[in-house]
Amino acid sequence: MALAGWGLGRLADDCDVVISELTTNAFRAATGPDGQPRYDMHGRLPVLWLRLLSDRTWLRLEVWDNLAPELGVPIERRAAATDESGRGLELVSALSQDWGWDVLPGNDAKRVWAVLA
Repeated sequence: MALAGWGLGRLADDCDVVISELTTNAFRAATGPDGQPRYDMHGRLPVLWLRLLSDRTWLRLEVWDNLAPELGVPIERRAAATDESGRGLELVSALSQDWGWDVLPGNDAKRVWAVLA
């Protein structure tokens, strides 16, 4: 894995969890209530990109998607003990030094990121 080559192998488990949570959120937004993929107004499927950046001390994970903003943006919430989901961003927050999201003007995309150290 790239992390070992960057001397950040110790972050592999946390990296796996954060990537899983961020990509799962994008995947859920990319499917309708019936479980079928959402197509955009041009009949295209959503696209998801994963990018890892490092200076060999910090690792920045980025998950980009081109889903319409009205399908939702990442918001951390406190799940009730009986909720079956809703803890993903709480995990991301606990495992990362910082996280957030932004819209990428000119790319018709949203980027959700987390920094691990």
